Amino acid sequence: MRRGSCNGFSAPVQGARAPGVASVRVCRSTLIAYPRTMSGMASRTERIEARIDPDSAERIRYASALEHTSVSGFMVAAAAEKAERVIAEHACTLVPGDYFDRLLEILDQPAEPVPELAAVARREREQPRFRRA
Repeated sequence: MRRGSCNGFSAPVQGARAPGVASVRVCRSTLIAYPRTMSGMASRTERIEARIDPDSAERIRYASALEHTSVSGFMVAAAAEKAERVIAEHACTLVPGDYFDRLLEILDQPAEPVPELAAVARREREQPRFRRA
């Protein structure tokens, strides 16, 4: 059985599910490119501001002191970490295992020809409406 990976979560991709697996994540690949400078560090040219309540500000200052980092650096790291989690959550869909098995079963079946679609494809090959560049 092949296995797929979704942000560290491994799931069966083909064949029977592993014993005890109730659901499977269906994922799409996501490539995110971040701009880098010659030194390898991201250039810091953007600015984001936020208004927060005094209690939250104090907790953030305290946490950044515990991490021995600046408040700004702490907030940027926390926001970037949250952004990666949100992006990862949206790149995967959790489906019940039986649904996933049925989907794979249907996809493994040979395609049934659709005469209308075949006619359109044939007509386009014979008399293309658009030229390829």
